[in-house]
Amino acid sequence: MFGEQPITWDRVGELNKLGVAVLSREVLANPPSYLEQPLLTINQPNLTEEDFAKQASGYGSGPWGWLVIWLYYSLMILVPMAVIVSAAFMFSARRQTHALAILSSVGATKATLQTVTFVSAFILTLAGAILGIGTGLGLVAVLAPINAKGDWHGFAGFHVDSAWTVALLGFAVALALLVGVIPARQGAKTNVLSVLRGANLPARLKIKTGIASLLMLSISVAYMIGFTIWQRYVLENNVGQNGDTLQWLTITGLFSQILLMLGFVMGSGWVIKLVSIALSALAKVSHSFTLQFAARDLILSRRRFSPLVAAIAVVSFMATAAVTNLYSSAMLNASMAQSVTLANQVFVDASQTVSQYVKNSSGSSYGIDSVKRTASQIRDLEVELSESSNIVKSSGVLGKTADPYSPLATELVLVPMAHLDKSDYCYWWNQQNNSSNEGKWQQSPVAPPSCENDPVDATKFVVGDVKDLRLISGGTTNADVEKVLNEGGFIAFDSLYLKAGQVKLDWVNREGLFNSDGEGPPLPEAEKSVTLKGILNPFITGHAFAYTGMISPATAASLGIEYEENLIVLNTNGPVPTSLIDRWMESGISPTYNFSGGFTPEQVIFYGNLVMLGLLLLISGMAVGLTQLEARNDQRILARLGASRRFMRFAPAVQIFALLATATALGAIGGIVATKTIYGSMASYNIEAPWEYLLALIIGAPLITAGLALLAAPRHPERKAKVAIE
Repeated sequence: MFGEQPITWDRVGELNKLGVAVLSREVLANPPSYLEQPLLTINQPNLTEEDFAKQASGYGSGPWGWLVIWLYYSLMILVPMAVIVSAAFMFSARRQTHALAILSSVGATKATLQTVTFVSAFILTLAGAILGIGTGLGLVAVLAPINAKGDWHGFAGFHVDSAWTVALLGFAVALALLVGVIPARQGAKTNVLSVLRGANLPARLKIKTGIASLLMLSISVAYMIGFTIWQRYVLENNVGQNGDTLQWLTITGLFSQILLMLGFVMGSGWVIKLVSIALSALAKVSHSFTLQFAARDLILSRRRFSPLVAAIAVVSFMATAAVTNLYSSAMLNASMAQSVTLANQVFVDASQTVSQYVKNSSGSSYGIDSVKRTASQIRDLEVELSESSNIVKSSGVLGKTADPYSPLATELVLVPMAHLDKSDYCYWWNQQNNSSNEGKWQQSPVAPPSCENDPVDATKFVVGDVKDLRLISGGTTNADVEKVLNEGGFIAFDSLYLKAGQVKLDWVNREGLFNSDGEGPPLPEAEKSVTLKGILNPFITGHAFAYTGMISPATAASLGIEYEENLIVLNTNGPVPTSLIDRWMESGISPTYNFSGGFTPEQVIFYGNLVMLGLLLLISGMAVGLTQLEARNDQRILARLGASRRFMRFAPAVQIFALLATATALGAIGGIVATKTIYGSMASYNIEAPWEYLLALIIGAPLITAGLALLAAPRHPERKAKVAIE
């Protein structure tokens, strides 16, 4: 359609409500602002128009909503960074206690002592933050051409929005302010007489700090669990909620994670005490003096180890939450991608053609038109595709039934489909005792592992002989499957349609596939049915495979099933390169292939472990290094008292492993609770935590760090002690 003015997004929304799909270059080139988009999408019941209006105009969307969500992410980043960096500056402040004590003794005020520590922390942190921002922008500017064009040439330029630049600089200043306050307050609490006398008094463990930490953790976990219970109740009982209520409950659920991290930070001293108790009990059982000393030293050096526990707990919490969500999303993407085609396989529907294919750095757009090709034209297209790249190893043309959605199927009255029971749909029947509402179809909060959302998918068959069966199976053979096909049976590509070794075919009215009563999925009534012997193709797994199953041409003829030989199947030696797909689509070819836009589950585990181990080793290495630097005087004293080198090595290694294992376990538990509740309620897929990651997090990282501490132990501490004394 052509008009005097370009179509707008508002008009597109109005047409979409009428069931009209709109594809326009002007619309795609001018998408709505992010600030105009809804803040969050969660599993909601059927809301009224008034609820949607309130939701769209409330604090949970628009600029206010995005401001809140960015504040949440900023806090999620600031808290662990503040804990980590503050730990370093607190160590620096404790190293400066003698100088601060001297300043105080000659008349320096408390404000002066705070300023000395705060300014150094602020300047160094701000310089590091600005350096990091500059490095990040530089890397994006260098690597952006690869992402945009796939090569280093023809890039239009790189632009950083001024508002984002100001926001990043503001973030750097906020971080510098935050990490400078804690060591400044600690430096101002210097006891002049104690420091000048050389006394080193351990910090007291305050009861009120433990109570506050316990309250934070309890409130956070209770809110997450309560949010999940409420969400499940809403789904199962179809309870309508105000849009603002939905948004604010979700936002407060996200901020409960901030409360959880603060609980970890405030309760780090009590975690150390629990670890000390456990080591003491283990020392009594094993009669180990090393364990007994390690347990006692943890209590005496609590101030030294608290930042280590807090930092590791917070970072492991965030890492677990991120990896768990990415892994669950990758599992969903993998199941969907694997089911479209087999690996290294491409389907080309010769009854379709691509028009107006446009690709740029932000994505691609195109239209799909129906086209009528003769048999010779389809064969020529197959040859053209097979010769377009040496990656294609085999090809062929199969028959397929007409898609009920396509314009070519408008003349059909009855459509064959594989039989589906009510339990085969991704919906459940809610039996209510209310006389005014005896029951209705509702979407299940937890979908069955194999179910059908659209009954049209059950109408998509392919038709071919044994040679075609081997082709669509990726070149593999199976005598039992081929026998059933030759005997007039049905080769199922999904176990959902196979019942007791049989597949039932129903002929339903085409219009009945689309007419729903508004209470759930359409359940078309069968005009006639026939039962065929069935068998599952073992080489095709994945519920949403592009086609339901396969029958032979003789079976299709005997049952009166109409089909056209217009499905081109290509098997390749490897993944089809994007450049080849672009070339095909530019020439009007519409391919269907095994595409996944994100990481695979294996890649998530590998890169998650790699990044997590690197980050934890960096943080724990820094924190452990600082604690061991502070412990040098203690080590020298122990060496002069005759402590063995083995004792000097294993005592800190035991402390480091026990503290890191406990802190990472607490953080991992918090991350799993958060993802299972808050994120699990918002996501449309099940949340799963990979055990490989958890094992590497809780056992692997502490073991590696403790091992490095063993290797870094001084070889001759008694010599260094003698030099220090002299």
